[in-house]
Amino acid sequence: MRTKIILPALFLCIFGALILTGCSKSDDQKKFENEAFKPPNKYTETLQDGSIKNEDPDDWRISPRYSGLITIGEPLTELPHPNPVLFNSRLTIDIYLRSIETLSAIEIYLLDLESSSNPLRPLDQRTVSSGQSQTTFTLSGELISGSTGGSDADDLYRILIYDDGRRNLITYGDVKVE
Repeated sequence: MRTKIILPALFLCIFGALILTGCSKSDDQKKFENEAFKPPNKYTETLQDGSIKNEDPDDWRISPRYSGLITIGEPLTELPHPNPVLFNSRLTIDIYLRSIETLSAIEIYLLDLESSSNPLRPLDQRTVSSGQSQTTFTLSGELISGSTGGSDADDLYRILIYDDGRRNLITYGDVKVE
């Protein structure tokens, strides 16, 4: 008699846990997103051709949700470049997609921790078509800094790249504007 009650109760508990787990982000994804909302402190220095001169291991990691499905540049080469980027120059970000069926757009934001209303300032958005394997963004130093130039622009900025609707963070990295 007792087994008849315990087995259905156990089944309901396991089933409920699976449903709740499936509906929320994984702990790894949440941790990754929390790390992304920290102030920028270092950056991966890249040359005009995308080669890495000095690497910050925190920059441009792919989130757990998109690991193996998306890369920034070719893996470990051609990261966003040049970095630092001049105020009147452009930063290039190449995003390579592998078998992404549910992604319809990629959105790029700047983390602005000083904003009281919204810490994410939109920089660019691109629609992704089915079967597309690469998309390239070019962002001006002026757009990234959000200033009119001079010493106001010279700073380190955190870029966040989301899937459409800002539901899931794909990657983040720090960019120096000079």
